[in-house]
Amino acid sequence: MRGPFVMVDCRREEERLRSSIEALVSNAAPDPGPDPIRGAWSGTLFLDQIDALSFECQRLLLWFLKHTLGGSMGAESGWPVRLAAGVRNGTRSGGFLPELQDEIDKIRVDLSEVHAGAA
Repeated sequence: MRGPFVMVDCRREEERLRSSIEALVSNAAPDPGPDPIRGAWSGTLFLDQIDALSFECQRLLLWFLKHTLGGSMGAESGWPVRLAAGVRNGTRSGGFLPELQDEIDKIRVDLSEVHAGAA
């Protein structure tokens, strides 16, 4: 799948992501500003530092993934956006919904070993 690559820094842009999800669920227009989900249509939406999202936003994202997108990772089930997620320091104990982690934790890429080898 080719297309745009849209990154959302979840630590700084939680409201932007929340607005985008809520707008798609309700078929409304998102708050002013770039809509990351619609902006990634036919491409990839990368949610960086996903573990920084509040529990409320994690629940909303999980509901959206399971009910609106039909499950695991979107593109494979017909949704025209590929979803990728990153965490900076791993998921901290008690700070990440296990159900959401299970939904998005299909393929792991550990770049710390690659980066350390390049030094």
